[in-house]
Formats: sequence, structure tokens, C-alpha cells
Amino acid sequence: MNEEPNEPLTPAQLEAAKEEIAPGAIIDPAKVAHTTHSLTEPDEELNRPVYPYGELGPGQPAKPVENTAPLPAAPPAKIRKPRKRKETKADRLQAAAQAVLDAIAEAQTAGSAAMAAYEAAIDELQGALQTAQDAMENLKSVREDEYQGWYDNMSESLQQTPTGQKLQELLDIDLDPSWPEVPDFEEPDFGDAESAAQSILDADYPLGFGKD
Repeated sequence: MNEEPNEPLTPAQLEAAKEEIAPGAIIDPAKVAHTTHSLTEPDEELNRPVYPYGELGPGQPAKPVENTAPLPAAPPAKIRKPRKRKETKADRLQAAAQAVLDAIAEAQTAGSAAMAAYEAAIDELQGALQTAQDAMENLKSVREDEYQGWYDNMSESLQQTPTGQKLQELLDIDLDPSWPEVPDFEEPDFGDAESAAQSILDADYPLGFGKD
């Protein structure tokens, strides 16, 4: 004899059945398939099977699985160092020529400073030399005024006396000495050396057989 299919339980019938069912019993899912209660939600009283989130059970709709794991950190960007060019013969020769020009520039700077100091010293020397020459002219003038006239006004007999002889010796002293020359100092000229080093830098260097 065929049994009639079970009718779905209403919500009121479901609540009444929950009070009568012993703990641990399993409710036929077919009877509650059309109820508003979800089979996949946990219910300790009905001991309904609960499926892990993301896994599909009977009548359970698919749910998207969210990846909560942290994303791996991006690797640090690699910094490429510029490749150093191999030093050539021309590089070494040009470096030596540039060293000459750098040394000349330092020498010119030192020469300019020395020249400025020299010019200041020359001005001081010329001033002192002129002062000495003026003093010598004054000495000659005083001797002329004080002793030359005295001697000239003596008679020849008096000029032969000790006084006259001393006057003669005094007047014979040369008051026209030779004066020192102011040294002539010229600023050093590095033109030839600078031109030679610059010519090395500007030269057309050979690249090798078959490359020139």
C-alpha cells in the first residue's frame, strides 16, 4: 500500500515538534524544506547538521569564500647600479693632462696673491727709498750751507791749517751714492704649459686598427 507523501510542516507545527523531539534526534529535511527556517544555520535543540562556511550542504546556497589571509608583501625593487666603464689609455692620458691644468690654476692663484703682496711691498720700498734720497739731498744742502762757504772764504794759507784741512776732508765726502734698484718682478707666465696640456685634452685619440 502506497503511503501519502508527507505535507510540509507549518511554522506553528514546527515549533510544537521542537518541544516533543528529544535531543539528538534528526528531523527529516524533506518536511521542512519549504519552511522559512534554514537547514544550514546552527540549532542546538534540533541538532541540525551545520556545514562550514564556504562548503555546500544539501539545499545550501553557494556563498562566496572571502580570502582573509594577508597578501604577501611585494619584494623590494632592485636598484641597478650603473655599470662602470673600463678605464682606457686615453682616459689615463687625459687625467694626467687635467692634473697639469689643475696645478697651473693653483699656481696662478698663488702667483696672483704673491703679485698683490709684492706690489704692496714695492710701493712701501719705493716710498722708503724716496725718503732716503730726500734725506741725502737735505744733508748735501746743510753741508753746502754750513761748511762749503766757510772753506771757500778762507785764504790759501788758512786752508793749509788744521782747521782748513778738516774742512777739506769734510767737503770731500761723496754725498752722491748709487741707490739700489727696485727689483722688477713679473707675474709668472704659464701660457706654454697650459697650452700643451690643453692640446692633450683636445687631441683626436686613435681607437685602434680598423676603428679609426
